[in-house]
Amino acid sequence: MEAISFNEFLNEKKEYKIQRILDAPKYKAKVKDFLTKAKQEVGEYKEVGVILKKAALGNKLSKDDIHKVTEQLIDTLKMGSIGTVLILPMGSIILVLLLKIGKRYNLNFLPSSWS
Repeated sequence: MEAISFNEFLNEKKEYKIQRILDAPKYKAKVKDFLTKAKQEVGEYKEVGVILKKAALGNKLSKDDIHKVTEQLIDTLKMGSIGTVLILPMGSIILVLLLKIGKRYNLNFLPSSWS
């Protein structure tokens, strides 16, 4: 049996734990759900891009088109806010608290795809 250092032993343990967590079915489902919602959000960005191109060409926008652009702008601002909070020290904890407080007061901080 080959001798390994204590640090190598700890690193192997950490890697094993991380892999075991990532392989857990509930995390796989959450990751799949997140990717599905992110894909939906990208689709909404593309749709708004087409609408904005139409407006740039001088075509008049319908009320539905204006509503879609407005909703997507709000979603973009929400994503920016979430990103800003996550950059802060202990940002993930702060985000969880904000979401719980928002739920209590009927405020939604998540983009429409995540709601």
